[in-house]
Formats: sequence, C-alpha cells, structure tokens
Amino acid sequence: MTVGEVVWKEFTAALQEAATLGEQISRQQEAVEEEEARILAALVEKTRPVLPYISGKVLVRYYHPGGQFAEAEKDYIEGIVVVDEFRRKCEGSDDTRGTCTGQQLVLTRKGVLLVLTREGHWSNWQNEPSSWQAEAKEVTPLEAVQRFDFADIVQGLVDGLREAINETEKKRKQLEKRASRLAGSKKLVED
Repeated sequence: MTVGEVVWKEFTAALQEAATLGEQISRQQEAVEEEEARILAALVEKTRPVLPYISGKVLVRYYHPGGQFAEAEKDYIEGIVVVDEFRRKCEGSDDTRGTCTGQQLVLTRKGVLLVLTREGHWSNWQNEPSSWQAEAKEVTPLEAVQRFDFADIVQGLVDGLREAINETEKKRKQLEKRASRLAGSKKLVED
C-alpha cells in the first residue's frame, strides 16, 4: 500500500466517523430541544393563570427628541421579560453615542412567547435625539429554546415570578394602610 492509499484510507475512516458522530449529535440535540420545548410549554401553561397579576410594562419603542425639557415617547406591551439580551453599544471610543441592538424573550399577559428584536440609536449628546423600536415575533416553545438557553429561560420565569411577588406584597401593604385609614375615616362618619 502506498502512502497516498494509507492517507486516503485514514481520511475515509475519519470522514465516516465524523459523519456518524454528527448524525448522533444532531438526533440528540433534536431530542433535547423537543423535551425542553415540552417542559417550557408546560411551564407557560402553569404560569398562565397568574400572568394577569405578574405582567408588567415591557418597553417596545422609545423616542426622545433630545431637548433638555423634552419628554420621551414610549410604547409598551404587557408581559414579563424572560430573557434580556438588549444591548447598548458605543460608537468607537466615544461613550456619548451608540446603537441599540439585541433581543428579548417575553411572555405576554396572554401567555404568548414573543421575541423582540431591537434596533435603533442612543445619544447622550446635548439636543441629539435617541430612538429605538423592537419588532415583535411570536415564537413556539421549540423556537424559543432553539434561540435562547433553556436554563436562562427557566431562571427568567423564576425571576419574573419573584419580582411579581415582591410587587404584589408592596401593593398588599399599601392596601392595608388604605384600609386602616379608611377604618379611621369610617368612625368619623358613623359617629
């Protein structure tokens, strides 16, 4: 056998091994993603009844005309940010201007998974406008786990629930204070 034949034989064997391994990994990845998607769908369903209580404002559009006393225009949807990959990048070495990019995975108040893709620019330069807008695309649980890390998604759901619990606790305490004041006012009216 010549050196060329030996190299060809080794190459062919390595190529076959790589193809077999690639197919195995592809099937395994598909199975793992399908299981993650099934679990995510179940988590969304378990979360659905509390979504009206835990949903907050999720910013989807921002515009500031740049004037010192100008007010920003903002648009929102209701939901919780599950994964936040929004970024602000500086232009060059200047930290006064840059771009707004990135994606967020949002679970809406109605239990729909959305990917928000943000594009725009920001400026801290006097009288210079800043604006960005996020395009929303509904995704399936499978598309969500293919795009974002499953552990980050689950942690985001837990964090969203914890934040909502804290906010709800604050509201409960405020209502208790109001009820207490109301009881005092009620005595004045009844006497």
